[in-house]
Amino acid sequence: MSTATAPAHPLGTLAARRRFNTSMRAKGVPAKVCGRCLAVKALSAFPLNRSKADGRQTTCFLCVSAVNAARRSDPVKRAAELAQERSRSEAYKRRPLDIGDGMLPKRCLPPTSGGCGQQLTRGDFPRYRAAADQRDQWCRDCKAHKDADRRLMHRLRLADHWEEQGIFNCHICAGDFSEDDEIHIDHVWPRALGGTDDVWNLYPAHALCNMSKSDADPWEFLPRTLADAGIDFHAAYRAKP
Repeated sequence: MSTATAPAHPLGTLAARRRFNTSMRAKGVPAKVCGRCLAVKALSAFPLNRSKADGRQTTCFLCVSAVNAARRSDPVKRAAELAQERSRSEAYKRRPLDIGDGMLPKRCLPPTSGGCGQQLTRGDFPRYRAAADQRDQWCRDCKAHKDADRRLMHRLRLADHWEEQGIFNCHICAGDFSEDDEIHIDHVWPRALGGTDDVWNLYPAHALCNMSKSDADPWEFLPRTLADAGIDFHAAYRAKP
């Protein structure tokens, strides 16, 4: 008696995915296949990675989140990660910091790795004790660009989340945003009080509202400010589904 085997996925191999993604780039289609779930998605569904030909990682946001969640939920892996982090931290603290090497030559990583490839001096690179020369791989300008890219992607993901949740107003004063307003990302529960960077704790706010709130306890601050807009904070909170 023979058993039927499931047909192989046409994009199940690395070579097939590379051919598919190369074809998409050649045709100008802003899409690629995820290396984990094998789904074809828009480039915006993938984290930024300047070292890749299309500027995106090979795994989509959803798969990255799933992998990270699985790793955090595994107590054995989590304990091993924490032990490794402590070991690196101790080694970092024991490592002496060289002084007077700022004029020695050092080349930034090539453009394929997100750098500029220029021959500079070590003084043009941020300190990074874990490296052999105690300098970062990217020069200060390239490092600033990478940090700006990460911040932009974080803001874009938040904007999509807020739109899905129907959040279009300042969560502190409940006022609308104008084109000239500077929008801040406010931690509802401040980091100074143990708040996290999770999306459920991040809401849009006017710059002045955010600065006036500062690190105040939201259960004390928000009822007063929303009362000025005619909103009963506690009634609105109880009415949430």
